[in-house]
Amino acid sequence: MNEFSRVNDSIASHINKRTRSCQIINMSILVFQIIIKQWDKSQRTEECVEQRAGIPDQYLINFPPAFYALDNQCVINQHGDDVLGNRVSYSQGDDGKVKFDRFQIGLNNKVLEYTGQSDSDNGSKIIGSLDNKWIQCKYDWRYSVYEGGFYYWLYEAVTLNVISISKLNESVFLDSEPSIIFTG
Repeated sequence: MNEFSRVNDSIASHINKRTRSCQIINMSILVFQIIIKQWDKSQRTEECVEQRAGIPDQYLINFPPAFYALDNQCVINQHGDDVLGNRVSYSQGDDGKVKFDRFQIGLNNKVLEYTGQSDSDNGSKIIGSLDNKWIQCKYDWRYSVYEGGFYYWLYEAVTLNVISISKLNESVFLDSEPSIIFTG
C-alpha cells in the first residue's frame, strides 16, 4: 500500500468514526455561518454601499475556513471583514447553552435566542427552534475604536445562519430558504 492510499484510508476511517459516533449517540452538530460587513465613516459612499450590498448572505461550508469547535459539537464558518481581529466569540456555559456572538442556543431544546449583548443574558428574545431547519439572523452594530490617537466608529452589518443537523451538508444554507428570518 502506498503512502497516499494509507493516508486516504486513515482520513476515511476518521470521518466514518465521527459519523458513526454522531449516529450512535444521536448527536447533532450546530452549524454557525457568520457574514460580517464592517466599515467606517469614510466608506459610506454610494459605491461602498453597493459593494457591501453585493456580498452574499449565504455560502457553502468549506474546510478551511470552517472549523470544528466546542468538542466537535459546532462548526463555525466565518466570512467577510474582521478589522479588529478575533471578532467572533463563542463559549459553552455550565447551563448547557452555547453562546455565539450575540446569540445563545440551549443544547437540549435547540432554541435560538438573541441576547443583544455578547456578554449578557438579560433581555434575550426567543427566535425559534433549529431542529433540522435553519434560521437567518441579521443585525447592525457599531463600536467606538481608538487607533492612532483618534477615536472613530466602526459600523457593521452581521448575518448569522444557523442550524442543528445530524449530518453535515456543505450546502445546507444554499439548498433551501431559512424557516425564520430575524432582524434585530
